[in-house]
Amino acid sequence: MVQVMNERKILFLTTQIIVPPTDGGKQCTYYRVRAIAEQQRVQLTMFNHGNQMGVLQNNKTYFPKSLSVSLIEPFHRDVKGAPWFRRIHWGLSWLLSGKCRWEKLLSSQHVTATLMQKILTDNIRVVVLENPFLATLIDIPELRRERIRVLLVEHNVEYKYFLDSLRLPAYIATLEARRIHELEKRVISQVNRTICISPQDSRDLQQEFGVGTVCYLPPLLSSKERCWTRNTSKQIVFTGGLSFYPNLHGIMWLLEHIWSDFLLQYPDYKLVITGKVSDAVKQKLAVYPSVKLTGFLTAQELEDCMIGAQFVVVPIIKGSGVKIKLLEALSYGIPVVTTGESHRGVMYDALQENVPYMYTSDPHMFLEYMCRMASDLDLCERLGMEARIFFDRTYASDTNLRAWLQLLNEGIEE
Repeated sequence: MVQVMNERKILFLTTQIIVPPTDGGKQCTYYRVRAIAEQQRVQLTMFNHGNQMGVLQNNKTYFPKSLSVSLIEPFHRDVKGAPWFRRIHWGLSWLLSGKCRWEKLLSSQHVTATLMQKILTDNIRVVVLENPFLATLIDIPELRRERIRVLLVEHNVEYKYFLDSLRLPAYIATLEARRIHELEKRVISQVNRTICISPQDSRDLQQEFGVGTVCYLPPLLSSKERCWTRNTSKQIVFTGGLSFYPNLHGIMWLLEHIWSDFLLQYPDYKLVITGKVSDAVKQKLAVYPSVKLTGFLTAQELEDCMIGAQFVVVPIIKGSGVKIKLLEALSYGIPVVTTGESHRGVMYDALQENVPYMYTSDPHMFLEYMCRMASDLDLCERLGMEARIFFDRTYASDTNLRAWLQLLNEGIEE
């Protein structure tokens, strides 16, 4: 049977280059856009914030032929790594602007006019913003007057995520969070729908802003060809670069409160941490025994490392949103010990059946669960099988794809 392509055009806007899909945010956007592009006409416009060279040419293999891809090149220079006098100037400008950082970086009448003309002349029927900051690039009220549907995908509750994920002086962090809160509130009130990929975020936004247009859908992710199998490698894996504060915070929590007690009972085990690590963090971790830092791994190396683990830990406590590193482990059918905070990103899905992983935010219980994983291979095997089934049915299923397509096209007039 020949599949009929839906000719309604959808434009996805994102503030980052989503290929290669090497982290949680990129994966959540990339796999969803790719899957939808196989069913419907899709355009993807990415803001090339890092001013990367040859983005489209070097990543052709990631994009199906049905997907039209374009870039918005940087039009305001960011100040990361800039001389101190430029940082001070930019900081004063930010302070007086009344805008949050991303809103300031994306403000351009010329870019907005060009993008709006593109949307109207290309007969775009749906515009999807991958975060609320992107509303700065378009005129939402005008698009809605033109009967163009505008949706916001919330990967996190942005103002909460900001406070949890960055370490800044309190007065700066509080002011920036307040500005993000106001922007988030305004955008959510303007769009047709806000889709959260974490059930907890959906509840939080509904309660915080009192709007009925916020809903939850599971992330649309890809099933894995390879699968974890029972082993006695005595390797416990954590995936994620430690330059990201919630990752570093979670690992330090594990090392400070749990790791030494675990080694007393299982001295032959190693904690393997993947991803780039700064010299300062390396020194910080050097005092803890049986910790291996792999540094950056290719996609193939990372997959081999994960599948070779006896089990995975996701000790993340900071930051809102769904923890993709948890879902990635489940996608391979790997047994996992994680926190209650990570569990809340999948809570309503998981409560429909037996939870296919162990979770707790209590250090003593976390230790107990790790010990059970180390001593009971039958338990690991059972959880691994349940994890794979749960992931494929919830996140990588045709049912989930149809739910996304239905919500994207809801109420569109021909």
